Amino acid sequence: MMSLCILQAGFAADNINDPIIRAFNANFSEAKEVSWEYGDNYAKATFTLNGRTQYAFYTHHGELMGVAQYIRIDELPASLTELVKKNYPSYWISSLFELNSDDEKSYFITIENADQTLILKNNRSFGWSLFKRTVK
Repeated sequence: MMSLCILQAGFAADNINDPIIRAFNANFSEAKEVSWEYGDNYAKATFTLNGRTQYAFYTHHGELMGVAQYIRIDELPASLTELVKKNYPSYWISSLFELNSDDEKSYFITIENADQTLILKNNRSFGWSLFKRTVK
């Protein structure tokens, strides 16, 4: 599975290839404001669909790897919201996004306090695990 936190651009924007464009247009025919970034093993489309900014990740062969979008806290399953409140009461939420890949939905939440920033990843609705810790 891909790690969204370590993606690095590596290809020029003019290196777009037909399989990626065809796949994107088939998957997101109503997309607006499309821009592209390239990395060593992926192409990322940033676009607007249904009023929301989304990010689609493709292999260089045009295979969809996953789609991510920022979400509001009220869109997170209630059980996951409660676990954050219970286990991290002194933290505030700075970002939250949903990742859909291979018919599986994952959530990543960034929470902070005065001393550190944590990125948590959910474990298939069973709870949260630490994805990354940064000391301020």
